[in-house]
Amino acid sequence: MTEHDATDTYLDEDQVDGQVELEHWRDAARRRAEVEIRRAARQRRRALIVTGAVVFALLVGLIGWRVVVASRARTPEEVALGGQRASVMFQLRAPDGGAEASVLIMHDRSADSGGMLAIPRDLMLDVPGEGVVPLSDALVIAGESLTRDALADLLGATIHGSFTFDPATFAAVIDRLGGLEMAIDHPIVIKGLTVAKPAGDSPVRLRGEAALRYATDAMPGETSARAAERFATVVTAFLGRIPDQFESAANLFAALGVVGNGTMPPDQLAAILAGAAGDLRSKALTSDILPISTSGSGFIDPVAAGPIVRTVLGSTVQTLRAGGTPRVMVQLGVSQPETQEAMKVEVLNSGYRYIDGGELPDALSDPRATTTITAFGEHGAEAGRALAIALGFDPKIVKMGQGLGIADVLVVIGGDYDYQPAAPPT
Repeated sequence: MTEHDATDTYLDEDQVDGQVELEHWRDAARRRAEVEIRRAARQRRRALIVTGAVVFALLVGLIGWRVVVASRARTPEEVALGGQRASVMFQLRAPDGGAEASVLIMHDRSADSGGMLAIPRDLMLDVPGEGVVPLSDALVIAGESLTRDALADLLGATIHGSFTFDPATFAAVIDRLGGLEMAIDHPIVIKGLTVAKPAGDSPVRLRGEAALRYATDAMPGETSARAAERFATVVTAFLGRIPDQFESAANLFAALGVVGNGTMPPDQLAAILAGAAGDLRSKALTSDILPISTSGSGFIDPVAAGPIVRTVLGSTVQTLRAGGTPRVMVQLGVSQPETQEAMKVEVLNSGYRYIDGGELPDALSDPRATTTITAFGEHGAEAGRALAIALGFDPKIVKMGQGLGIADVLVVIGGDYDYQPAAPPT
């Protein structure tokens, strides 16, 4: 073998070794690449799985949301009602244009319950621009909207509208319903003829004019509260003739020619009355009479009225919340009307809502020596203490009332109230 051949052989082996190493490197690189490719594939698969899961969850959520929305789609009744609950001031107009009789009717779809509150016609209302006037006069003096708003303000409740029947229309509607069946406590006489007699607790059938007479003809010595109760009895019998399905009630009202009067459309009235009719049939309609002063002044009895209003009208009654404007009712425990006006200025200057509670029945015969302040609820207590300080009293005189009242704070002015006439708030 020549030197040249040996050299060539040596170079060939070196090259072979290099090629082997290269192949090893390439294999290692290929394996690393394959590992990276597989890792990337796994990551992509995981990403796809996660993405798919997220998309699936979103789809499930969207479907569920659509199901919920579909299940909560507003029914025609809810649309007409204006929400889950609504109330109406249902009135019968007197021949002179005033309010002969009034009830508040409330239906709450969310609670499957309702309420009816009979309002005595001599209840005193503080009507903006007119002063304090009886409910019976407010309708003709101030109109339906201001009368309703004044009552809502007094009760601290939301009243969504009012609907007023004139006597002839009310009687005609009752006739077209086939009359009313109800128990009566005295004979009904029309033009000298007795058209209906009591039958104990058993109901008797009354035609429209007879039902109207029973609702409006005052008996000797009868109080306004008893008169309001009789009208509520007639309205209850009226509800008993109304379908408890909204569309049926709406169609009935349309057929009877019951039209809107500007404060509540017929469909909303139909929704409330149909709901209340259903509440009546399921024994879920709570009825009561708004208590007023026994002195005959017509002012509301705030202590007795508080629990009744909240029981009958439910969640339509407002509750003072943090940051809200407290409602302060002021009653005279002494027969000094000028102190009422002075207290009104103090209350308004304190940034509170003033409610005229009138004079206590014994303010003249047995005047109160000391002023009392009763607060209702947590935020009412805060307002009561602040008002006591503003009036120059020790905040310790503030006592807590039971439950929630008509107002957040009830002030009874006594002889110790040393007021200084102040300018009204600007």
